[in-house]
Formats: sequence, structure tokens, C-alpha cells
Amino acid sequence: MQNTALSVPQNDTPEQGPTPRRFDPVYGVREAFEVHRISAPTGYSLVHSGQIKTYRIGTWRFITCVELERFISEREQAAQLPVTNWRARTGRAARLARARG
Repeated sequence: MQNTALSVPQNDTPEQGPTPRRFDPVYGVREAFEVHRISAPTGYSLVHSGQIKTYRIGTWRFITCVELERFISEREQAAQLPVTNWRARTGRAARLARARG
């Protein structure tokens, strides 16, 4: 399970030689799921629903590190939303209030 970065020469000039263009490191889909501890069914569900964007080369599907970072940061931001409303609806005090009223 090695993560490899791809580079392609660009703007070849005799004076300077080839200028490498750096691509974002990529994972195979299964490799990305293993690294981030996502089960295969959950991972493929996220891919097919469009929450994680992938690209294909032939029959292989790849995910860039930038896309995984975007997905994870969105999940982290969603997890930081206030949960006071959830606790107010599901906490012990709410259950007692519903039982009384």
C-alpha cells in the first residue's frame, strides 16, 4: 500500500530542460478506504452518491488526496455543529417532560 505521486514533463525547453508538473498523490479506491478506515460498502456508497469524487483510467478508479481531505474536512465541520437541540430533544429532561405532559 504505497502512495505514489505522478509527474509529467511540461514546457520542455532546450535551455531549461523539462519542467516536472506535480500531481496530487492518488490512492486506489480500496487503498483509500483502508488508509482512512472506511468499510468497502460505505466507501462505495459515498463514491456512488457523489460525496467523494473519483476518476477512472480504464477499469481502475482513483481518489486524490485533496478530494479525501475535502471530504474529511466537511465531515469534521459537520461534527462541530452545536448538538444542544439534539440533546434537548433526546435527553432525560425531554423524556420526562413528554411523560408528564
